[in-house]
Amino acid sequence: MNLFKKNDLVEIAVQLEDKGFKFYDAAANKPNISEKVKNILIHLRDEESKHRATFLELRNKVDLFDLKETSNWSEAVMYMNVVLDSHIFSGDDASIKLVAASKDEKEILKNAVSFEKDTLLMFHSFKKFVTDKKSAEAIQEIINEEYKHVEKLSQIL
Repeated sequence: MNLFKKNDLVEIAVQLEDKGFKFYDAAANKPNISEKVKNILIHLRDEESKHRATFLELRNKVDLFDLKETSNWSEAVMYMNVVLDSHIFSGDDASIKLVAASKDEKEILKNAVSFEKDTLLMFHSFKKFVTDKKSAEAIQEIINEEYKHVEKLSQIL
């Protein structure tokens, strides 16, 4: 079981964006992808980089090191470990394997939606256990960024 500190929220967000970047990059370079879908995948890949930068900026803008500990922080840690372990891209190279195993671009897009939804679940879960207003607002900014990806992918499908 992985343990994380309260101030690891942004670091986890950055790792998820890195995994998303790898997924979209591999998917965009997969043979037999239409030009339209390839361009969208490249756009989403580039968005992952922007989101990563946004989250690093949040770390500097909002003092996430002052997250207030809830009375049940050990429960929060246990819950988040379950979410992290079940995330669609839980392994280091899981995103690359997922692209390689995809039969077609529709399956790639469905996997992308699953990833984005898992990411949203994770951040909604984080927010549940945070009592500090500034920290909750920062997590909400992360959630808002991820909703944009789900909307874009849903429109394509």
